[in-house]
Amino acid sequence: MTGWNKGKTKNDTVYIIVLILISLLLSRAFMYFWFVYDQKSWDFNLFMQKMNIWDAGWYRAIGMDLYPDHANDPVTGQAAWAFFPLYPVVVHYLYVVTKIDMNYLASFLSTLLLGMAEFMGYQYIKMTRNDSRQGLGYIYFMSFGVYSFYFSSFYTEALYLFLLTCAFYFMQKEEYLKMGMAGALLSLTRNTGIFFCFVILVFWIKKYCKQPGGSIGGFMKETVCNYRLIAGTMLVPLGFFSYMVYLKYKVGDAFAFLHVQKAWWRQDLGTVKVVAGELLDQFPPGYHAVCFLISVFLLVSLILKHRRLEEATLPVITLLMASSSSLGSTPRYMAGSFTVVLALTDEWKGCSGINKILICILLFVLELICVNGWLNGSVALI
Repeated sequence: MTGWNKGKTKNDTVYIIVLILISLLLSRAFMYFWFVYDQKSWDFNLFMQKMNIWDAGWYRAIGMDLYPDHANDPVTGQAAWAFFPLYPVVVHYLYVVTKIDMNYLASFLSTLLLGMAEFMGYQYIKMTRNDSRQGLGYIYFMSFGVYSFYFSSFYTEALYLFLLTCAFYFMQKEEYLKMGMAGALLSLTRNTGIFFCFVILVFWIKKYCKQPGGSIGGFMKETVCNYRLIAGTMLVPLGFFSYMVYLKYKVGDAFAFLHVQKAWWRQDLGTVKVVAGELLDQFPPGYHAVCFLISVFLLVSLILKHRRLEEATLPVITLLMASSSSLGSTPRYMAGSFTVVLALTDEWKGCSGINKILICILLFVLELICVNGWLNGSVALI
């Protein structure tokens, strides 16, 4: 029986990998053909240029020349230091070796990382939900759903999603050193990665509270004695602090990534004021406000209905941080935070068959609308 189970598992793995490859090929083909329809052009180079706009230009600059000693724009003070290094530096060295056009290189790598993230997400769902159909739904949502185009652009979304999914997966398996290594790379990819430490804390407290006869003293003793957990948790901020050390050496300011945000005229108004302004000062609420409300609903569902507090921790922190100045980037942050889409699949699996199909169609249509906006330089999608 053991050999049969191994063969079955291997066949399932091959099936999922093939399914992911087909999903990615089809979804990216749809994006290209939408470009052909919208732009009345078959020029694939133009398609790649339009897929890699806005902040992709900053990542390309880092990919070409790494980080400068002074601000890229002396007038505004804008500098590449605002963007964390792991992804563009990886692309830089791949470019040095291959000399492939950077848009092509980054887009292919992002798509590959999305496929790897979908595979790990499927494995995570099977482990925590024991529901392969929900796992298939997750693959569909990430390949064809809203904001999927970001995961084939020169942005950190795909790498961040992959590393975050790995960190969650290894945490649930209690392989804490692997979790810590994924977390260290996560915090080197984007500043919010450092907050995975709070995910670990919530996970560990929740795990301990399930034990009978627990106490604060017992919790402290069990925590301190678990050296793998301590070491793994301490690894998570390593990427973040490594970038700070580099910036201190490079430009003399370890917090240059934070201070340079002023050059983009970002002002910390506070989440309450920003959200109140978006929801109360206009009717009907704008696009970003609607996305914010949907994200809040999914996170509340994750916490209250499914009792998965550890999965809600990071997107809640990200949502609070992102919305303190505006709601502009919150939709893509939520789309790439893994557990928000996971919460969507939790709700989706409880729907009737026809409603599941309608939701899948709606998400695909919304994705095409977003792709159309992205190709035409919509500021709302940044």
